Amino acid sequence: MGVFGGRVTNDADQEALDSLVNSVFTKESFNVNFKLGNSAEAPSLPDGASKDECFQWIESLPSHSPPELIGLDGSAEEAREQRIAGSILEKIGIVAEAQANQ
Repeated sequence: MGVFGGRVTNDADQEALDSLVNSVFTKESFNVNFKLGNSAEAPSLPDGASKDECFQWIESLPSHSPPELIGLDGSAEEAREQRIAGSILEKIGIVAEAQANQ
């Protein structure tokens, strides 16, 4: 799942955010066992309502969510991994260049 911070300035990002918000904030979200996504693996809202129960539920969530959970296709994960790899390679290049110039 992407993390949005600050303003959304890209139309595609705005559409993704709108889709996510519109899929979660519906009248069905008040139903027991409401799924927080479109896949069978999507988590349901917690049974409890206390702060401690909600924190326990949050801690029980997996550390990684597949992109299909928020309506993206599988290529989103591959694109994310490619961007991370590109960023790492760019940083390695900067460090290597700095080392060469010393």
